Order: sequence, then C-alpha cells, then structure tokens
Amino acid sequence: MAWTERRFARNGAVELAHDRLQEGTDGEPLLLVMGLAVSRHWWPGELCAAFADAGFAVARYDQRDAGESTRLPKPAARGNPFAALAAGRGAAYTAEDMADD
Repeated sequence: MAWTERRFARNGAVELAHDRLQEGTDGEPLLLVMGLAVSRHWWPGELCAAFADAGFAVARYDQRDAGESTRLPKPAARGNPFAALAAGRGAAYTAEDMADD
C-alpha cells in the first residue's frame, strides 16, 4: 500500500497537508478525517486498504494545528479565567445550540 507524495491545500496563510492512496484511485472519493490534533498517519493501513478494496479512492489530511499542516500561534490569555467563571454568565454555545445546528 503506497500513498502519493504529500501535497498542500492553501487558504491564505493556512496550509493543510494531504495525500491519497495510490490503489483504487478510480473509485468513489472517501476523505478520512482524523480527530482533533492527530496526524493523518494514525489511520490504520489495513482499514485504508479495506476501503480501497471496497472500491473507494481514499484520501486523508492533517487538520490545522496537527501533523504537517500549519500551526497557528496560541492566543494570549486575557484577564483572570477564574473571574470569568465567578461572573456566572451562561454558556456562549450550549449543547442545545449544537443540536439545533
């Protein structure tokens, strides 16, 4: 099982590293999205091969701040985080908001 050479998709200053499995490139596209802060290389080879054997054209990428993709600077902390907790404000985005989305 061989992967293509790593390439980059660019949007402004952000570059996302990606590659695709060389076998099964004529099939239905299947983009593997790894979890937060984990490199695309964590996808098990046997799973990728099984997808290709099932007729998929398998591609994977590194999300921003992971693997070989652009890492953005961490935002500077502002104020006292405990003061924000003590203020008792409601959540800016709740689980109900997410369910509605």
